[in-house]
Amino acid sequence: MAIQGSDDRLAITTNASTTPYSAYLQVAAQFSDGTVLQSSGVMVGPNDVLTAANAIYSQAHGGWATTIQVTPGRYGDLKPFGVHSASQISAPLAWQNSSDLSSDYGLLSLATDIGYVTGWVEVGYAGTLSGLSNYTLSTLGYPTDLGGNTLHYSSGTVDQVVGSELYFTDDLDMMAGQNGSPVVFNSGGVDIVLGLAAQVADNSEDNRVLALTAESFQTIQTWAADNTTEPVLSGLNPSFTGLSHSTDLQIVRLVELLFNQQPGYAVLESYRKVALSSGIDAVATTMISSQEPFSEDSFVVSQIITSTQLTGDAATAAEDYLNNLLSVASREAERGKVVLEAGNALAGLTDNLTFGSYAAAFNTEVTNALAYSVVPMHSEVKTVEAVVSGSTLLTTDWMLL
Repeated sequence: MAIQGSDDRLAITTNASTTPYSAYLQVAAQFSDGTVLQSSGVMVGPNDVLTAANAIYSQAHGGWATTIQVTPGRYGDLKPFGVHSASQISAPLAWQNSSDLSSDYGLLSLATDIGYVTGWVEVGYAGTLSGLSNYTLSTLGYPTDLGGNTLHYSSGTVDQVVGSELYFTDDLDMMAGQNGSPVVFNSGGVDIVLGLAAQVADNSEDNRVLALTAESFQTIQTWAADNTTEPVLSGLNPSFTGLSHSTDLQIVRLVELLFNQQPGYAVLESYRKVALSSGIDAVATTMISSQEPFSEDSFVVSQIITSTQLTGDAATAAEDYLNNLLSVASREAERGKVVLEAGNALAGLTDNLTFGSYAAAFNTEVTNALAYSVVPMHSEVKTVEAVVSGSTLLTTDWMLL
C-alpha cells in the first residue's frame, strides 16, 4: 500500500453517518497475544461484514482474533451507530494455512441485523478479470496514518491484472488500516464490491487489490447464508431505497430511554403514524403520559439513568441536567420534549470525556433496537428488565395505540 504521487485521499466527514457511507466500517481485532490490529470493512448484508482475512486471522499473532469490534460511519470520536461485536468469523483455509494472497478475504457475522439501519453494499465479480483493465474503481476505509478514525475515499484506474490481483501503479492511494477496504465499481449510481484492498507492505511500488472471483463470491454467499436464520429483506436496505430512519431512530431512542425496551414493528409503526400526523414531539408526549409513574420527575430521571447505565460523574451530571429541565416543564408536552432532547443529546456525546463510553453503548443498543423493529416479522416487544425504585417496569400494551 502506498501513496502514489500526491495524496488524493478525501475524508468523508459530515455525511459519514448517512447512506451509502454508513455501510463502511472501522474494524478492530484483538488477538490472543494481546495485539490489536485495525483494518476496514463493509456491510454486505443485514448482519454480514466483508473484510480481509489478514484482519481477522494472523499466524504471527496466534491465529483467529479473539475479539472483533466494528464501528459503522465513524468520524473521529463520533460513533453514530455505536460499536458492534462479531459473533462468528470466517476465512478460507488457504489463508489460514499459508497466508495465500488470493484467499485474503473474510466475513464477520454480527449478532444484530444492523444493516437494516446502516445499509449494505452488494457484492459481485467480473466474469473476466482482464476486462477490468482501465476501469476506474474506488475504495473507502480507515487509514491509520491519517488518525485511523475517519473514513477516507480514493479512486484509481486499473493498470494491470495479474491472476486475481489488480495493480494500480499511480493512484488508488491506500495505507495501513485500509486493508480490508472494499474496492467498488459504481454501476448506474449503485456501488458493487468487486474486490478488497490486499495486504501489501506500506510504501510498495504499487497498490494491489484482490479481485473477487466466481469462487470467492460463492464462498462469501455460503458463509452469509450459514450465519442467519431469517430471509434477507433487500427492500429494507437503506442503501437501495434511500429510506431515512431519522424519525424511527428518535422513536426507538425514546422507548429505550423510558422503558428500556425494543419496541418491535407493530409499536414502531403505530408511533410512525403519530409522528406523521403530529410530529415527533407528540410521540414523546404520548409516551410520557402513558403511565402514572412518569408524572413524577424523580421516576423519569431514575428510569433514564438506569436505561442508559450511567454511573459516577456521568449519572450525577445527568440527574442535575434532567431535574433542572423537568422542574420548569409545566405541561406533559414540555416534559416529553425534555426526554426527547436529552436522548438526542446523549447520542451525540461519543466524543465527550464524561459521557463518551455511555453514549457509544447507548447508540449501540438503539441501533440494535431499530434494526430489530424495522422488520415487519418482528412484531413482539423485547423487554429488558429495568429496575426502578424497587419495581420492574414490564408492561408492553401501553405502546399500542
